[in-house]
Amino acid sequence: MLNNSMATYKIAGPQVAVEKEIIEKVNMLIGYSKEGKSESILPGGTIPTGGSMSNFMSMLMARDKKDINLAYQLLIYPTTDASSHYPSYDENSKGYLLEKSSMDWFYDHYLPNDESRKDWRVSPILTEDLSNLPPSYIITVAADPLRDEGRAYAEKLKENGNEVEHVEYDDTVHAFFSWATIFKSSQKAVDLACKSMKKTVG
Repeated sequence: MLNNSMATYKIAGPQVAVEKEIIEKVNMLIGYSKEGKSESILPGGTIPTGGSMSNFMSMLMARDKKDINLAYQLLIYPTTDASSHYPSYDENSKGYLLEKSSMDWFYDHYLPNDESRKDWRVSPILTEDLSNLPPSYIITVAADPLRDEGRAYAEKLKENGNEVEHVEYDDTVHAFFSWATIFKSSQKAVDLACKSMKKTVG
């Protein structure tokens, strides 16, 4: 299992910031395949612009290598479009843990110009071909600036013929998935995601 939730932030363009990490993950998948492991799991990251970027690049790069069989992706309130501010950014701009000003700060330091934010590696929703990706379980939160781009990405995956299960929670905030040892609602969300993964990959 490759887990992107601990991807680190680096002040650089997308090519520099995560390229080495992505190549390592794709090579790891190739290694699994050569060892005879027919299915590899690549869960999505929970950290905006870090884990999510790492996941999308890994998934798309690995998809195009015919000797890798990707089985599943779990995307937890993912960032999918650095090039636009969706209505949920204004609707949930303050008071819900992750705030619009924080996301603006991240992007201003990480992707300082419009051209870099339109790069498919940080805005996967702009990728022309999102077909032939593994089944996806996507979690969004109603009171989250990232809600709308997560919804939009789920729809685009479906439009490209992928199997998608999208679950949205309206009683919590961004980061809740990490609080399973504290809140029952978070534990329930983790349990449901695990059940989905188990059902898909066995």
